[in-house]
Amino acid sequence: MKTCLNIQESLDPIKLFFFSEFQTKEFKEFTRLKIRKLSPYQFYHVLAWLLENIKDDALLSNLDVLFDFSDLDAQKYNPSKVHSFPLYEEPNEGPNLPSIFGEDCMRFYHMDYSTIKLVSEESKTLDRVNRFQLYFKSRKAIKSPKLDYERLLNLMSLDERLCFPVYSFPDEDSAPFYGHALNFLKSRVSSEASSLEYTLTDELRKEGEKIKKLFVGARRDELPYVLMDGSALLLPLLVGFENWKRLVIDALKQKQLFNLLKTKLLFSLQELQEVIGEEYFQDLTTNVHGRSLIVKNRETGINTLKSISSPLVHSSKFVNWLKKLKASDLKVAIKKEIELVPQNQVIISKKGSQVKLKKAILEFFGYLKIGIDDEKERTLESFLYRNFSFEAEDTIDFSKRTVSNYGYRPLSFIPSKHAKDFTKLLLYLSDKNYLLSSKTHIVRMLDEDIHEKNGKDGFSYSSLIRIPSDEHHLFPNTEVRRRIRSILKIDD
Repeated sequence: MKTCLNIQESLDPIKLFFFSEFQTKEFKEFTRLKIRKLSPYQFYHVLAWLLENIKDDALLSNLDVLFDFSDLDAQKYNPSKVHSFPLYEEPNEGPNLPSIFGEDCMRFYHMDYSTIKLVSEESKTLDRVNRFQLYFKSRKAIKSPKLDYERLLNLMSLDERLCFPVYSFPDEDSAPFYGHALNFLKSRVSSEASSLEYTLTDELRKEGEKIKKLFVGARRDELPYVLMDGSALLLPLLVGFENWKRLVIDALKQKQLFNLLKTKLLFSLQELQEVIGEEYFQDLTTNVHGRSLIVKNRETGINTLKSISSPLVHSSKFVNWLKKLKASDLKVAIKKEIELVPQNQVIISKKGSQVKLKKAILEFFGYLKIGIDDEKERTLESFLYRNFSFEAEDTIDFSKRTVSNYGYRPLSFIPSKHAKDFTKLLLYLSDKNYLLSSKTHIVRMLDEDIHEKNGKDGFSYSSLIRIPSDEHHLFPNTEVRRRIRSILKIDD
């Protein structure tokens, strides 16, 4: 991983200084310069580590190594001094501080540049394929720093250089610099990991779009040679499975290259899996952040939000299809990928979560001794992703509450004897307003999504609709109900 995102060995010399009993002037200056060159992301992580592992006296005596005191001046914040104040697009509920305060904090915490700018600078020398791989691996490795703010506040309050007052406007209330400065740091740290992950994902999409144009825009006679290029390694991450098949078939129609190109593509699929360290491939240029559809539910009149993301497809599906492909199969029609949202969406209240609902259902399955392996867990995610949407709310980011899209996988492993128990669980959540859809709507969804015509799976509409309302809580007993209430934070 590139330097500005590395929070492991590149920070060891800094950590060593704070443990050392021989902190010479040269060693101190060397460490100060090392800290000065850290990205904000690295700085937050090294600060978190030091607060967790280094004693108070060692930190307090070296605060000027960690922070830049050189530009702090109490006279800047004299209440009689004329100040400019930052403009806000939205009303600011907190104190308005002089704009120079933010500039001073940026220098104090060594935040001259954002982390993503440094990532961009470091990746300029890479080709597109390696740059794409860098962004891919980096966004997966991003971790949120965990700072002990209470301890840091105590340490900063013991340094007299940080105790001068900063006056807010218009009330001219004052608080010590270290208090305001710590609030400034908190706001930056709280958003660092999520904004960095989002920006890296966006850069990943941009790089992917550039690479994808080499293939999507190629003429059919050029396509076999383009797929021989090293950038073809990334193709399963740039287009969906069906589009990938279409490109491969178009390329293999030059039959003199059939065996050579097929072998090359099989090697590329194996290499891609090793490079990214994952078994599933996903189109990272379409809906890379996920997009949302807002639809008014006919039954309730509630606006619902449905997240749409590209499906995750197991690498073996690519490999198996290509291995079986023969020259005589090249006239086969490849279906167009279409995003379908089932009509009978069950509405999760805005306080709810597909991720937590999955956890609750797995707890329920465990109690019933229904064995769940990785494939069945992904099947459950598929069921929740396609059938459950959220009550729309502009102020909530539902992306972290949404399970992964593994494409369509039928939920067929629930034994018929437990069909009513599973239904009662969902109906109980409807009674508790965790789910906002009615009994009829939920039963209709289960009938259409799970029940097979003339099948004996237990999920027929006629069977489930007869469940009495006073039995919704019996799925099957108090113990499992208590656990599910705890997971979903439902008051009894």
